[in-house]
Amino acid sequence: KEQVAVTYLIGKTEEAAKKELQDAKLTAEVVYDEDTSKADGTVLKQSIEVGEVVEEGTKVILTVNRIAKIKQGTVNVNFKYPNANKNTEKPKATNTDSNTTTNTTTQNNKQEEPKTHELVIRIGEDEKDTITREFTEGTKTITENGSQLRGKGRVNIKVYVDGKYKGFDVLDYTGSDPVVNFDITVD
Repeated sequence: KEQVAVTYLIGKTEEAAKKELQDAKLTAEVVYDEDTSKADGTVLKQSIEVGEVVEEGTKVILTVNRIAKIKQGTVNVNFKYPNANKNTEKPKATNTDSNTTTNTTTQNNKQEEPKTHELVIRIGEDEKDTITREFTEGTKTITENGSQLRGKGRVNIKVYVDGKYKGFDVLDYTGSDPVVNFDITVD
């Protein structure tokens, strides 16, 4: 096999560096890293130093800059109310003129205002970003996708209702659809 001198590839685009290696009869392997101070898609490092003489077919590992895209995330919070559908029922009065009791019940017709609850979504390790929403009993779902849920990488999400911790999940911006869902029982 022939000997080939490795050229300077840092700063070139991934495609240009791979073509240059191929033309020199060298093999390229690409790994990715992120450096926000450099252009996306450019070579940050090469595994073999410039000028080093190697055999044809030698593998050169290129570290290429891949800047993570900022994506919009969504948090869906689904609510269940185990105590909300219990009817307050009062037995009818017993008929005192006979020996039988009527077992039918009447529903209390008093209309109560729906109870208000507070949902708090805390975002990130330091929980510095917070979304707070009031909702009334009976609300089935709250979907949040505001500016606080734009990001990259992975972010911790914690959910509280009326000050009580209700759940934790990780919002993964690296996936194609950054969504987390919570099923919350409201006491």
